[in-house]
Amino acid sequence: MLFLYTFLSFIAWQIVQIAAIWNPKLKKFVAGRKKSFAILEHSVDHNKKLLWIHAASLGEYEQGLPILRQLKLAYPKHQILMSLFSPSGYEAVKDSKEADIYVYLPWDSPSKVKRFLALARPQMAVFVKYEFWPHYLHQIYQQQIPCLLVSALFREKHIFFKWYGGFMRKHLRSFEQLFVQDLASKTLLSQIGVSNTTHAGDTRFDRVIERKIATKPLDFIQKFKGDKKLVVFGSSWPEDENWYTEWVKHQTAYRILIAPHQIKPKKIARLIQNLHPKKCIRYTQLDSNPNIEDFDVFILDTIGLLGAAYADADLAFIGGGVGDTGLHNTLEAAVYGIPIVIGPKYAHFKEAEDLVALGGIYSAKNAKDCGMQLEDILKNQKRYAEMQQINLDYIGQYAGATKKVVDYIKKKKLLS
Repeated sequence: MLFLYTFLSFIAWQIVQIAAIWNPKLKKFVAGRKKSFAILEHSVDHNKKLLWIHAASLGEYEQGLPILRQLKLAYPKHQILMSLFSPSGYEAVKDSKEADIYVYLPWDSPSKVKRFLALARPQMAVFVKYEFWPHYLHQIYQQQIPCLLVSALFREKHIFFKWYGGFMRKHLRSFEQLFVQDLASKTLLSQIGVSNTTHAGDTRFDRVIERKIATKPLDFIQKFKGDKKLVVFGSSWPEDENWYTEWVKHQTAYRILIAPHQIKPKKIARLIQNLHPKKCIRYTQLDSNPNIEDFDVFILDTIGLLGAAYADADLAFIGGGVGDTGLHNTLEAAVYGIPIVIGPKYAHFKEAEDLVALGGIYSAKNAKDCGMQLEDILKNQKRYAEMQQINLDYIGQYAGATKKVVDYIKKKKLLS
């Protein structure tokens, strides 16, 4: 089976390289990997021990960041190598100083994997959430490199639990320990004979708490908000905008901040047109419009500030749950204890499923329901306070996954 996988992987790599000629994202995917070995040859200091952390993309990188930071504090003499699979992840963090070395993960072929491990010589590896590359796992096992899987979430639909999943099941033995998000994952793994598991939770809870502590108030948002309540529409797509723009247009009691997921000028212009006659100001217009309080709607046409905007929010609508793009991060808002409204499509987003069931998040059925619920939550003090407390309690309950992972590493002396 490994031979068949190797053959199919080879074919896939050829197809990707051809497709990269026309696709800018794939071009980065291919070109970046061609530099990985040179980066390792130049940057790895073999006089130091090395810790390797791997994440698929930006979301998983954020998930692994609390562990990276704690291990960096506990083992300051180690080099930390961070590998990423996708361009959206690598290009966003390659200039960060969190790790010592950043590389694209070389393609999962026998020769590339062996060369990668020979250059890196990791004392230990940490894989974040969903990363199961057969050749990497095979070589990690063969070379007896301790490897942890953290913030993992398993479901019955995954190949490991299918009758034909034996090939992938055997690679789970490569992990020294699997730190899973929930008890259901632990139960599923036990049913296929995997017992080296720990129910640790999700390190994303620790990450949003970290960010909350480090976040400084944004003066321009506080000036815009004034003495009114602020409703933030975060990471919204056109499908989400079609739901909430009518409510925004017909209310006068609240300040509105919109952080669209797509910030290209044409998308922003369309949003502003749909909000007419509301007076809108964009973040990129701040310098020429000092009287921000004169506007009805603030549009955050930049990236990196949404998390801080939630700090001043009284209510959040989080996008991605109306169309098919996928629900965005609800924990970023929940950590501030604000009520949240989302669309109806939130299946398989665990924290959203949990908080909808508990009552901290409301899942709107349609545009009319969305507007009605936004209004009711803001006016109903009892309901508002209950949702607020549910979200705060939920964050507090599930924090601490990072400590469990780091304590395990120290106890087992996997790094020295």
